[in-house]
Amino acid sequence: MESLLVKQFGKVLSVCEVANYLDISEKTVCRNYEKLGGIRLCDKGKIIFFEKLLVQSINQKIKNKSSLAFSVSGEFIEDRHNLLA
Repeated sequence: MESLLVKQFGKVLSVCEVANYLDISEKTVCRNYEKLGGIRLCDKGKIIFFEKLLVQSINQKIKNKSSLAFSVSGEFIEDRHNLLA
């Protein structure tokens, strides 16, 4: 049976998975984890992401910056570095 967290927020993603998904460095993901909807589990602890929160954060950025193009399937992000600006 699926956990309540997974049902509500989607699969848990690591920093590495998010970096690969967005085609940016892990260091960039760590510096900008809050902008990407990430959660730090404790002070200077592990950073995790939930799929739905990541997509929600990106979609919010897109609404604020109309020059970005994003495919929810992860196929295409144009000007992805400006996503974190």
